[in-house]
Amino acid sequence: MTRLEDAPYLRGPHRPVDGEHDACELQPSEGELPTWLSGQFVRNSGNPRFAPPGRYHWFDGDGLLHGVELREGRATYRSRFVRTRAYELEEEAGRALWGGLLEPLDPRHPHGPIKDTANTDVIVHNGVVLATWWLSGQPMAIEVPELTTRGPETFGGALRHSMCAHPKVCPRTGELFFFGFDLLRKPYYHFGCVSAEGELRYVQEVDLPRAYVAHDIAISENYVVLLDLALGYDRAALAQGKRKIGFDRSVPARFGIAPRAGGEIRWFEANPCYVYHTINAHEEGDQIVLTACRIEDPVPSELARDSARLDSISLEPYLYRWTFDLSSGAVREEQLDERPTEFPRAADALLTTDLRFAYAPRVAPREDLLFDGLIKYDLRSGAATTFELEQGFLGEVVFVPEPGKGDEDAGVLVTLTSSDEGSELLVLDASDLGVRCRAPLPRRVQPGFHACWAPL
Repeated sequence: MTRLEDAPYLRGPHRPVDGEHDACELQPSEGELPTWLSGQFVRNSGNPRFAPPGRYHWFDGDGLLHGVELREGRATYRSRFVRTRAYELEEEAGRALWGGLLEPLDPRHPHGPIKDTANTDVIVHNGVVLATWWLSGQPMAIEVPELTTRGPETFGGALRHSMCAHPKVCPRTGELFFFGFDLLRKPYYHFGCVSAEGELRYVQEVDLPRAYVAHDIAISENYVVLLDLALGYDRAALAQGKRKIGFDRSVPARFGIAPRAGGEIRWFEANPCYVYHTINAHEEGDQIVLTACRIEDPVPSELARDSARLDSISLEPYLYRWTFDLSSGAVREEQLDERPTEFPRAADALLTTDLRFAYAPRVAPREDLLFDGLIKYDLRSGAATTFELEQGFLGEVVFVPEPGKGDEDAGVLVTLTSSDEGSELLVLDASDLGVRCRAPLPRRVQPGFHACWAPL
Protein backbone atom coordinates (compact mmCIF):
# COMPACT_ATOMS: atom_id res chain seq x y z
CA MET A 1 0.00 0.00 0.00
CA THR A 2 1.07 3.59 -0.56
CA ARG A 3 2.70 5.27 2.47
CA LEU A 4 1.74 8.89 3.10
CA GLU A 5 5.35 9.99 3.38
CA ASP A 6 6.00 8.65 -0.13
CA ALA A 7 3.00 10.36 -1.75
CA PRO A 8 2.90 14.18 -1.68
CA TYR A 9 -0.66 14.15 -2.99
CA LEU A 10 -1.91 12.07 -0.05
CA ARG A 11 -0.66 14.37 2.72
CA GLY A 12 -1.04 17.94 3.94
CA PRO A 13 -3.89 19.80 2.21
CA HIS A 14 -4.14 16.92 -0.30
CA ARG A 15 -5.15 14.33 2.31
CA PRO A 16 -8.19 12.38 1.09
CA VAL A 17 -11.48 12.97 2.86
CA ASP A 18 -13.57 10.19 4.34
CA GLY A 19 -16.13 10.01 1.59
CA GLU A 20 -19.50 11.64 1.03
CA HIS A 21 -21.22 14.31 3.10
CA ASP A 22 -24.93 15.00 3.34
CA ALA A 23 -26.46 18.45 2.93
CA CYS A 24 -25.34 20.95 5.57
CA GLU A 25 -26.14 24.66 5.73
CA LEU A 26 -23.13 26.99 5.93
CA GLN A 27 -22.86 30.03 8.17
CA PRO A 28 -20.79 32.99 6.92
CA SER A 29 -17.81 33.99 9.03
CA GLU A 30 -17.26 37.18 7.02
CA GLY A 31 -19.57 39.24 4.84
CA GLU A 32 -22.75 37.85 3.37
CA LEU A 33 -23.91 36.05 0.26
CA PRO A 34 -25.62 38.13 -2.45
CA THR A 35 -29.34 37.33 -2.43
CA TRP A 36 -29.35 37.23 -6.25
CA LEU A 37 -26.82 34.39 -6.29
CA SER A 38 -28.90 31.35 -7.28
CA GLY A 39 -27.38 28.10 -8.49
CA GLN A 40 -24.84 25.49 -7.48
CA PHE A 41 -21.06 25.63 -7.50
CA VAL A 42 -19.80 22.13 -8.35
CA ARG A 43 -16.15 21.08 -8.20
CA ASN A 44 -14.67 17.74 -9.26
CA SER A 45 -11.73 16.24 -7.39
CA GLY A 46 -9.74 13.02 -7.16
CA ASN A 47 -10.26 11.20 -3.86
CA PRO A 48 -9.34 7.49 -3.48
CA ARG A 49 -12.31 5.53 -2.14
CA PHE A 50 -9.95 2.70 -1.11
CA ALA A 51 -6.27 2.65 -0.18
CA PRO A 52 -4.12 2.82 -3.36
CA PRO A 53 -2.37 -0.53 -3.95
CA GLY A 54 0.82 1.10 -5.27
CA ARG A 55 2.38 4.49 -5.94
CA TYR A 56 -0.20 7.25 -5.99
CA HIS A 57 -0.49 10.08 -8.52
CA TRP A 58 -2.72 13.11 -7.98
CA PHE A 59 -4.75 12.18 -11.06
CA ASP A 60 -5.62 8.68 -9.72
CA GLY A 61 -8.38 9.37 -7.21
CA ASP A 62 -12.05 8.51 -7.69
CA GLY A 63 -14.22 11.40 -8.81
CA LEU A 64 -15.67 13.17 -5.76
CA LEU A 65 -17.98 16.11 -6.38
CA HIS A 66 -18.18 18.98 -3.88
CA GLY A 67 -21.27 21.14 -4.32
CA VAL A 68 -22.44 24.36 -2.68
CA GLU A 69 -26.08 25.20 -3.40
CA LEU A 70 -26.76 28.94 -3.18
CA ARG A 71 -30.26 30.40 -2.88
CA GLU A 72 -31.56 33.67 -1.42
CA GLY A 73 -28.44 34.39 0.59
CA ARG A 74 -28.11 30.85 1.99
CA ALA A 75 -25.54 28.15 1.19
CA THR A 76 -25.77 24.36 1.51
CA TYR A 77 -22.78 22.01 1.10
CA ARG A 78 -22.85 18.33 0.07
CA SER A 79 -20.49 15.86 -1.63
CA ARG A 80 -20.99 12.68 -3.66
CA PHE A 81 -18.76 10.25 -5.51
CA VAL A 82 -19.19 9.89 -9.27
CA ARG A 83 -20.47 6.35 -9.57
CA THR A 84 -18.59 5.16 -12.62
CA ARG A 85 -18.47 1.51 -13.60
CA ALA A 86 -15.02 1.25 -12.01
CA TYR A 87 -16.25 2.84 -8.78
CA GLU A 88 -19.13 0.36 -8.53
CA LEU A 89 -16.83 -2.61 -9.19
CA GLU A 90 -14.43 -1.55 -6.46
CA GLU A 91 -17.29 -0.79 -4.07
CA GLU A 92 -18.58 -4.31 -4.59
CA ALA A 93 -15.09 -5.79 -4.07
CA GLY A 94 -14.39 -3.60 -1.05
CA ARG A 95 -10.90 -2.70 -2.27
CA ALA A 96 -8.99 -1.02 -5.09
CA LEU A 97 -8.88 -3.14 -8.25
CA TRP A 98 -6.60 -0.94 -10.39
CA GLY A 99 -3.11 0.41 -9.99
CA GLY A 100 -2.60 4.10 -10.66
CA LEU A 101 -0.82 6.16 -13.27
CA LEU A 102 2.61 5.36 -11.81
CA GLU A 103 2.05 1.60 -11.87
CA PRO A 104 2.60 -0.78 -14.85
CA LEU A 105 -0.29 -1.41 -17.20
CA ASP A 106 -2.02 -4.76 -16.76
CA PRO A 107 -3.31 -5.82 -20.19
CA ARG A 108 -4.93 -8.89 -18.62
CA HIS A 109 -7.08 -6.89 -16.20
CA PRO A 110 -10.61 -8.33 -16.53
CA HIS A 111 -12.19 -4.85 -16.62
CA GLY A 112 -9.60 -3.09 -18.77
CA PRO A 113 -6.07 -1.87 -18.03
CA ILE A 114 -6.96 1.74 -17.16
CA LYS A 115 -9.48 2.94 -14.56
CA ASP A 116 -11.89 5.60 -15.82
CA THR A 117 -12.73 7.78 -12.81
CA ALA A 118 -14.52 10.81 -14.35
CA ASN A 119 -12.61 12.83 -11.74
CA THR A 120 -11.45 15.87 -13.73
CA ASP A 121 -13.94 18.30 -15.21
CA VAL A 122 -17.60 19.26 -14.84
CA ILE A 123 -19.59 21.18 -17.43
CA VAL A 124 -23.28 21.99 -17.92
CA HIS A 125 -24.91 21.05 -21.22
CA ASN A 126 -28.61 20.76 -22.05
CA GLY A 127 -29.44 21.19 -18.36
CA VAL A 128 -27.22 18.28 -17.30
CA VAL A 129 -23.89 18.36 -15.48
CA LEU A 130 -21.32 16.11 -17.19
CA ALA A 131 -18.32 14.76 -15.27
CA THR A 132 -15.39 13.93 -17.58
CA TRP A 133 -11.93 12.38 -17.31
CA TRP A 134 -8.51 13.73 -18.30
CA LEU A 135 -7.42 10.44 -19.94
CA SER A 136 -10.52 10.40 -22.18
CA GLY A 137 -13.34 8.12 -21.10
CA GLN A 138 -17.09 7.88 -20.57
CA PRO A 139 -18.87 11.13 -19.64
CA MET A 140 -21.14 10.71 -16.63
CA ALA A 141 -24.45 12.55 -16.20
CA ILE A 142 -24.92 14.14 -12.77
CA GLU A 143 -28.19 15.40 -11.27
CA VAL A 144 -28.12 18.64 -9.33
CA PRO A 145 -28.41 19.75 -6.61
CA GLU A 146 -28.20 16.25 -5.07
CA LEU A 147 -25.06 15.36 -7.14
CA THR A 148 -26.37 11.85 -7.77
CA THR A 149 -24.99 9.95 -10.76
CA ARG A 150 -27.65 9.33 -13.41
CA GLY A 151 -25.29 7.12 -15.42
CA PRO A 152 -23.16 7.25 -18.57
CA GLU A 153 -24.15 9.97 -21.06
CA THR A 154 -24.38 8.47 -24.54
CA PHE A 155 -26.70 11.06 -26.15
CA GLY A 156 -29.40 8.54 -26.88
CA GLY A 157 -26.96 5.69 -27.52
CA ALA A 158 -25.21 7.55 -30.36
CA LEU A 159 -21.87 8.26 -28.62
CA ARG A 160 -19.42 5.40 -29.21
CA HIS A 161 -16.25 7.44 -28.79
CA SER A 162 -14.60 8.66 -25.62
CA MET A 163 -14.87 12.19 -24.30
CA CYS A 164 -11.97 13.97 -22.62
CA ALA A 165 -11.86 16.89 -20.28
CA HIS A 166 -12.39 19.70 -21.42
CA PRO A 167 -15.38 19.97 -23.77
CA LYS A 168 -16.73 23.41 -24.58
CA VAL A 169 -20.31 24.70 -24.72
CA CYS A 170 -21.01 27.57 -27.10
CA PRO A 171 -22.94 30.29 -25.24
CA ARG A 172 -24.67 31.41 -28.46
CA THR A 173 -25.91 28.08 -29.79
CA GLY A 174 -25.76 25.74 -26.79
CA GLU A 175 -23.75 23.22 -28.82
CA LEU A 176 -21.24 21.00 -27.04
CA PHE A 177 -17.88 20.56 -28.77
CA PHE A 178 -15.78 17.70 -27.45
CA PHE A 179 -12.70 15.66 -28.25
CA GLY A 180 -11.05 12.45 -27.18
CA PHE A 181 -7.88 10.45 -27.70
CA ASP A 182 -6.43 6.94 -27.44
CA LEU A 183 -2.79 6.38 -26.55
CA LEU A 184 -2.75 2.69 -27.48
CA ARG A 185 -4.50 2.34 -30.84
CA LYS A 186 -5.61 4.26 -33.92
CA PRO A 187 -7.38 6.52 -34.54
CA TYR A 188 -5.44 8.43 -31.91
CA TYR A 189 -7.71 11.50 -31.88
CA HIS A 190 -11.26 12.56 -32.64
CA PHE A 191 -13.55 15.53 -32.06
CA GLY A 192 -17.27 16.06 -32.38
CA CYS A 193 -20.36 18.13 -31.74
CA VAL A 194 -23.61 17.61 -29.82
CA SER A 195 -26.59 19.89 -30.44
CA ALA A 196 -28.10 22.04 -27.71
CA GLU A 197 -30.90 19.46 -27.45
CA GLY A 198 -28.49 16.54 -26.92
CA GLU A 199 -28.31 15.07 -30.44
CA LEU A 200 -24.89 13.84 -31.55
CA ARG A 201 -24.25 15.62 -34.83
CA TYR A 202 -20.89 14.15 -35.82
CA VAL A 203 -17.65 12.60 -34.64
CA GLN A 204 -14.66 13.22 -36.89
CA GLU A 205 -11.63 10.96 -36.54
CA VAL A 206 -8.28 12.68 -37.10
CA ASP A 207 -5.43 10.77 -38.72
CA LEU A 208 -2.47 11.69 -36.50
CA PRO A 209 0.86 9.87 -37.02
CA ARG A 210 1.46 9.43 -33.27
CA ALA A 211 -0.42 9.29 -29.98
CA TYR A 212 -0.16 12.20 -27.57
CA VAL A 213 -2.03 13.27 -24.44
CA ALA A 214 -4.49 16.00 -25.38
CA HIS A 215 -6.12 17.99 -22.59
CA ASP A 216 -8.13 20.90 -24.00
CA ILE A 217 -9.58 22.62 -27.04
CA ALA A 218 -11.04 26.05 -27.72
CA ILE A 219 -13.92 27.29 -29.86
CA SER A 220 -14.41 30.56 -31.70
CA GLU A 221 -17.48 31.78 -33.56
CA ASN A 222 -16.84 29.58 -36.59
CA TYR A 223 -14.02 27.21 -35.67
CA VAL A 224 -12.77 24.57 -33.26
CA VAL A 225 -9.10 24.92 -32.24
CA LEU A 226 -7.45 21.52 -31.74
CA LEU A 227 -4.15 21.06 -29.89
CA ASP A 228 -1.63 18.43 -31.03
CA LEU A 229 1.27 18.68 -28.57
CA ALA A 230 4.12 16.22 -28.08
CA LEU A 231 3.41 14.93 -24.55
CA GLY A 232 2.59 11.25 -24.24
CA TYR A 233 3.66 7.81 -23.17
CA ASP A 234 7.31 6.98 -23.68
CA ARG A 235 6.94 4.32 -26.39
CA ALA A 236 9.98 2.30 -25.32
CA ALA A 237 8.74 2.15 -21.73
CA LEU A 238 5.22 1.30 -22.87
CA ALA A 239 6.54 -1.68 -24.83
CA GLN A 240 7.84 -3.01 -21.50
CA GLY A 241 4.47 -2.55 -19.82
CA LYS A 242 5.56 0.62 -18.03
CA ARG A 243 3.80 3.97 -18.01
CA LYS A 244 6.28 6.81 -18.29
CA ILE A 245 5.44 10.25 -19.63
CA GLY A 246 7.79 11.79 -22.17
CA PHE A 247 7.92 15.04 -24.12
CA ASP A 248 9.50 15.31 -27.57
CA ARG A 249 11.15 18.74 -27.71
CA SER A 250 12.01 18.30 -31.40
CA VAL A 251 8.36 18.29 -32.47
CA PRO A 252 6.68 21.68 -33.08
CA ALA A 253 3.42 22.46 -31.36
CA ARG A 254 0.55 22.00 -33.83
CA PHE A 255 -2.79 23.80 -33.71
CA GLY A 256 -5.59 22.54 -35.92
CA ILE A 257 -8.28 24.97 -37.08
CA ALA A 258 -11.42 23.02 -38.03
CA PRO A 259 -14.84 24.31 -39.11
CA ARG A 260 -17.38 23.92 -36.32
CA ALA A 261 -19.49 21.73 -38.61
CA GLY A 262 -16.49 19.40 -39.12
CA GLY A 263 -14.41 19.03 -42.24
CA GLU A 264 -10.91 19.85 -43.41
CA ILE A 265 -8.45 20.82 -40.68
CA ARG A 266 -5.82 23.45 -41.30
CA TRP A 267 -2.69 22.94 -39.19
CA PHE A 268 -0.41 25.69 -37.86
CA GLU A 269 3.00 25.06 -36.28
CA ALA A 270 4.47 26.99 -33.35
CA ASN A 271 7.30 26.64 -30.86
CA PRO A 272 7.29 23.34 -28.92
CA CYS A 273 5.23 23.51 -25.73
CA TYR A 274 2.38 21.97 -23.81
CA VAL A 275 -1.00 23.47 -22.87
CA TYR A 276 -3.25 22.03 -20.21
CA HIS A 277 -5.92 24.71 -20.26
CA THR A 278 -7.13 27.28 -22.75
CA ILE A 279 -9.01 30.44 -21.81
CA ASN A 280 -10.70 31.50 -25.02
CA ALA A 281 -10.46 31.82 -28.79
CA HIS A 282 -11.98 34.60 -30.86
CA GLU A 283 -11.85 35.86 -34.43
CA GLU A 284 -10.51 39.15 -35.75
CA GLY A 285 -11.16 39.17 -39.49
CA ASP A 286 -9.07 36.34 -40.95
CA GLN A 287 -7.20 35.80 -37.69
CA ILE A 288 -7.96 33.51 -34.77
CA VAL A 289 -6.61 34.59 -31.40
CA LEU A 290 -6.07 31.93 -28.73
CA THR A 291 -5.22 32.64 -25.09
CA ALA A 292 -4.08 29.89 -22.73
CA CYS A 293 -1.55 28.93 -20.07
CA ARG A 294 1.56 27.64 -21.84
CA ILE A 295 4.32 25.37 -20.49
CA GLU A 296 7.53 25.45 -22.50
CA ASP A 297 8.87 22.11 -21.23
CA PRO A 298 6.51 19.87 -19.24
CA VAL A 299 9.12 17.16 -18.58
CA PRO A 300 12.36 19.02 -17.72
CA SER A 301 15.55 17.43 -16.46
CA GLU A 302 15.54 19.81 -13.48
CA LEU A 303 12.67 21.34 -11.55
CA ALA A 304 12.56 25.11 -11.98
CA ARG A 305 12.08 27.46 -9.03
CA ASP A 306 8.55 28.52 -9.96
CA SER A 307 7.21 25.14 -11.01
CA ALA A 308 5.18 22.45 -9.29
CA ARG A 309 5.76 18.76 -9.90
CA LEU A 310 3.41 15.89 -10.70
CA ASP A 311 5.88 13.01 -10.61
CA SER A 312 8.02 13.61 -13.74
CA ILE A 313 5.74 16.37 -15.08
CA SER A 314 6.58 19.99 -14.28
CA LEU A 315 4.03 22.78 -14.24
CA GLU A 316 5.55 26.17 -14.96
CA PRO A 317 2.69 27.77 -16.92
CA TYR A 318 2.43 31.36 -18.12
CA LEU A 319 -0.35 33.38 -19.72
CA TYR A 320 0.21 33.26 -23.48
CA ARG A 321 -1.36 34.33 -26.76
CA TRP A 322 -1.18 32.83 -30.27
CA THR A 323 -2.56 34.54 -33.37
CA PHE A 324 -3.21 32.32 -36.41
CA ASP A 325 -3.61 34.12 -39.75
CA LEU A 326 -5.88 32.09 -42.02
CA SER A 327 -4.90 34.19 -45.06
CA SER A 328 -1.11 34.02 -44.84
CA GLY A 329 -0.63 30.92 -42.66
CA ALA A 330 1.56 32.93 -40.27
CA VAL A 331 1.61 32.39 -36.51
CA ARG A 332 2.40 35.08 -33.96
CA GLU A 333 2.98 34.12 -30.33
CA GLU A 334 3.69 36.12 -27.19
CA GLN A 335 3.97 35.58 -23.45
CA LEU A 336 1.70 37.96 -21.53
CA ASP A 337 2.90 37.59 -17.94
CA GLU A 338 5.88 36.35 -15.94
CA ARG A 339 3.92 34.91 -13.01
CA PRO A 340 2.98 31.22 -13.17
CA THR A 341 -0.78 30.65 -13.26
CA GLU A 342 -3.05 27.76 -14.16
CA PHE A 343 -6.70 26.59 -14.14
CA PRO A 344 -7.74 29.87 -15.88
CA ARG A 345 -11.38 30.85 -16.30
CA ALA A 346 -13.40 33.62 -17.92
CA ALA A 347 -17.08 34.48 -18.20
CA ASP A 348 -18.65 31.42 -19.83
CA ALA A 349 -21.31 33.55 -21.50
CA LEU A 350 -18.60 35.45 -23.42
CA LEU A 351 -16.57 32.54 -24.78
CA THR A 352 -15.86 32.82 -28.55
CA THR A 353 -15.91 36.66 -28.30
CA ASP A 354 -13.15 39.18 -27.69
CA LEU A 355 -13.67 38.97 -23.94
CA ARG A 356 -11.67 41.26 -21.69
CA PHE A 357 -11.12 39.53 -18.35
CA ALA A 358 -9.63 36.20 -17.28
CA TYR A 359 -9.16 34.86 -13.75
CA ALA A 360 -6.21 32.56 -13.11
CA PRO A 361 -5.07 31.05 -9.78
CA ARG A 362 -1.41 31.76 -9.02
CA VAL A 363 0.91 28.75 -8.64
CA ALA A 364 2.43 28.63 -5.14
CA PRO A 365 6.25 28.27 -4.95
CA ARG A 366 6.29 24.67 -3.73
CA GLU A 367 6.72 21.23 -5.27
CA ASP A 368 3.09 20.10 -5.01
CA LEU A 369 0.60 22.00 -7.13
CA LEU A 370 -1.34 24.50 -5.01
CA PHE A 371 -2.62 28.03 -5.66
CA ASP A 372 -1.92 30.79 -3.13
CA GLY A 373 -3.73 33.67 -4.86
CA LEU A 374 -5.76 34.76 -7.86
CA ILE A 375 -4.78 37.07 -10.72
CA LYS A 376 -7.42 38.96 -12.70
CA TYR A 377 -6.03 39.71 -16.16
CA ASP A 378 -7.21 42.48 -18.44
CA LEU A 379 -6.46 40.81 -21.77
CA ARG A 380 -6.80 44.09 -23.69
CA SER A 381 -4.74 46.52 -21.62
CA GLY A 382 -2.35 44.01 -20.02
CA ALA A 383 -3.21 45.22 -16.51
CA ALA A 384 -3.54 42.71 -13.69
CA THR A 385 -5.02 42.69 -10.18
CA THR A 386 -3.97 40.15 -7.56
CA PHE A 387 -5.89 38.68 -4.64
CA GLU A 388 -3.58 37.33 -1.93
CA LEU A 389 -4.91 34.44 0.12
CA GLU A 390 -3.69 34.93 3.69
CA GLN A 391 -3.69 31.23 4.56
CA GLY A 392 -4.53 28.01 2.78
CA PHE A 393 -4.99 27.56 -0.94
CA LEU A 394 -7.78 28.24 -3.39
CA GLY A 395 -9.02 26.32 -6.39
CA GLU A 396 -10.44 27.13 -9.80
CA VAL A 397 -12.99 29.93 -9.71
CA VAL A 398 -16.24 30.29 -11.63
CA PHE A 399 -17.67 33.65 -12.65
CA VAL A 400 -21.35 34.26 -11.95
CA PRO A 401 -22.80 37.43 -13.53
CA GLU A 402 -25.10 39.68 -11.52
CA PRO A 403 -28.48 39.86 -13.29
CA GLY A 404 -29.26 43.14 -14.97
CA LYS A 405 -25.70 44.48 -14.90
CA GLY A 406 -23.93 45.16 -18.19
CA ASP A 407 -20.23 45.28 -17.27
CA GLU A 408 -18.23 42.18 -18.15
CA ASP A 409 -16.89 41.87 -14.60
CA ALA A 410 -20.15 42.72 -12.81
CA GLY A 411 -20.62 39.61 -10.73
CA VAL A 412 -18.82 37.34 -8.32
CA LEU A 413 -16.15 34.64 -8.39
CA VAL A 414 -16.94 31.48 -6.42
CA THR A 415 -14.39 28.91 -5.23
CA LEU A 416 -13.42 26.61 -2.36
CA THR A 417 -10.28 26.91 -0.27
CA SER A 418 -8.22 24.15 1.33
CA SER A 419 -5.66 23.93 4.13
CA ASP A 420 -4.34 21.40 6.63
CA GLU A 421 -7.02 22.44 9.10
CA GLY A 422 -10.16 23.22 7.15
CA SER A 423 -11.90 24.64 4.09
CA GLU A 424 -14.34 27.38 3.26
CA LEU A 425 -16.56 28.77 0.56
CA LEU A 426 -14.97 31.95 -0.78
CA VAL A 427 -16.92 34.51 -2.82
CA LEU A 428 -15.01 37.44 -4.35
CA ASP A 429 -16.25 40.55 -6.13
CA ALA A 430 -15.15 40.04 -9.75
CA SER A 431 -14.59 43.76 -10.31
CA ASP A 432 -11.95 44.37 -7.61
CA LEU A 433 -11.35 40.89 -6.06
CA GLY A 434 -12.65 42.09 -2.70
CA VAL A 435 -14.08 39.46 -0.35
CA ARG A 436 -17.90 39.33 -0.45
CA CYS A 437 -18.29 36.28 1.76
CA ARG A 438 -16.42 33.51 3.56
CA ALA A 439 -18.28 30.51 4.97
CA PRO A 440 -16.49 27.54 6.62
CA LEU A 441 -17.34 24.10 5.31
CA PRO A 442 -18.33 21.38 7.81
CA ARG A 443 -15.07 19.56 7.04
CA ARG A 444 -11.76 20.00 5.26
CA VAL A 445 -11.81 19.18 1.54
CA GLN A 446 -8.75 18.51 -0.56
CA PRO A 447 -7.69 20.78 -3.46
CA GLY A 448 -9.59 19.62 -6.48
CA PHE A 449 -9.56 20.02 -10.21
CA HIS A 450 -12.24 21.86 -12.18
CA ALA A 451 -15.56 23.50 -11.39
CA CYS A 452 -18.75 24.75 -12.99
CA TRP A 453 -21.80 26.83 -12.15
CA ALA A 454 -25.06 24.90 -12.50
CA PRO A 455 -28.29 26.93 -12.72
CA LEU A 456 -31.09 25.54 -10.53
